[in-house]
Amino acid sequence: MWPANDDASCWYRMKFPAFALAAQGVDVVIDQVGPLAQWDRKWTGKMPPYEARCIGLEQAPDADVVVINRPVRAHWAEIIPHLQKAGVKVVVDLDDDFEAIPLDNGAHATYSPHHTRRCRSNCQLAHEWANKDWIMRAATLADLVTVSTPALRDRYGHGRAVVLPNMVPASYLAITAAEPLERTFGWSGSVDTHPGDLQVAAPGLRGALEDHDRWGVHIVGPGRGAAAALGVPAVSSLGVWVPFAAYPRELARVAVGMVPLAATRFGRAKSALKSLEFASVGVPAVVSPTPDNRRLVSHGIGVLADTAADWRRELGALAAGDDYRAEVAGRARAAAALQTYEQWGELWADAWESTIKGRVHA
Repeated sequence: MWPANDDASCWYRMKFPAFALAAQGVDVVIDQVGPLAQWDRKWTGKMPPYEARCIGLEQAPDADVVVINRPVRAHWAEIIPHLQKAGVKVVVDLDDDFEAIPLDNGAHATYSPHHTRRCRSNCQLAHEWANKDWIMRAATLADLVTVSTPALRDRYGHGRAVVLPNMVPASYLAITAAEPLERTFGWSGSVDTHPGDLQVAAPGLRGALEDHDRWGVHIVGPGRGAAAALGVPAVSSLGVWVPFAAYPRELARVAVGMVPLAATRFGRAKSALKSLEFASVGVPAVVSPTPDNRRLVSHGIGVLADTAADWRRELGALAAGDDYRAEVAGRARAAAALQTYEQWGELWADAWESTIKGRVHA
């Protein structure tokens, strides 16, 4: 497995399933070095410069299958045919609709082929050789594409895709909040990369805060711009992104979670990971009715809210009733216990092995 970086996508789509499978005896290795490739020029450092082109393999990897996560750089697409020629199957894994990132999303410029990126290297090459078009190219070339939702399968599958839903490691189920933030509605994220999401819940949240004046809002993340997006005087926040290892414990501190998602193509393609994270650490959550959130709600995870009245009612009910809050949290955590990599890792292994056995997913 060749992870793109060390962010949440890498952990949920690469490391967590790999660790679970390795513990069960599956021969899976996370390779942080990456391919031993031939380049059209010499370079130094950990990452090839944007202008470096991959022209072949210096040495084929000792693997039957390689899995590549979020292949935004051109060289990932360039190396795929060389791997396949060497007899190595290639799986591309994706967890967002990069074709539909809203213009006001901070990530839009990162993946657009038409922006000017501030960088130390050549800015023209930076966006020419690292953008969403190369992700689509890699997905087209891959032997298999694995994705987190059906919408992404339809976007990137090309008839060779399988949905592997985001799950959580079993260790999350044992997490308890060391210093719980009582009477807090909590949200995890950044306004920069989730523009419009908080506004979905904002009118209902303000109503719930009016109905329950001792309650407040806490952001598990930087918090910049959250108060303005919600239309409230102030929010508490961590102020920064915490290390990923500390993230689930910080999430567990809030009393009631919120998972609002804007009704855009990008939002509808999102997985229900945030809902599952809250459930697994024992926090009841109110969630937007996206397709994947609806899937988890059918299993007992999350409470749906669509309109402002829905958000006010459901947040208020969880704020008002300690017993009800505990009931919803308990039901969700029990359901989350059935959504772990340790239980379902075989789905991932089966998908990878299907490329060797020649089976086609649809």
